[in-house]
Amino acid sequence: YQRRVHGGLRSFYGGFFACKRVCNVSYTKFRVLNIVALVDVQFPIMLTPLHREHYMVSSYEPEVFPGLVYRLASPKVVCMMFSSGRIVITGGKSTEDLENASMRCNEIAGGFRLNPPQKKPPPVRDLQGPRLDG
Repeated sequence: YQRRVHGGLRSFYGGFFACKRVCNVSYTKFRVLNIVALVDVQFPIMLTPLHREHYMVSSYEPEVFPGLVYRLASPKVVCMMFSSGRIVITGGKSTEDLENASMRCNEIAGGFRLNPPQKKPPPVRDLQGPRLDG
């Protein structure tokens, strides 16, 4: 009984082709252990307030790692959220797990969206010139 680990595959069926090509073996039993996904929510995320509100399921130490590590219970995956709006989801066993985790992380991050600073309107200038009466 031999175990082999194949990383970097783009699909489940890529495992069959990798075994045939690299190992010259065809396996009948395959088991997916870990799937990784990258999600971009298209807005910056405030990580410190997110960690303060979800401190039981998240860890955030910006001096050690620039991302917030958020552990979802269902599906059992880990989401690494970055202030740029990128989220790395790891630990999924199926694509359905990743889709559900992606939606949950998007909902969570949406509550901590960093709004861009509002531009102040330009000051109103007096077009009549300075007053001379006094």
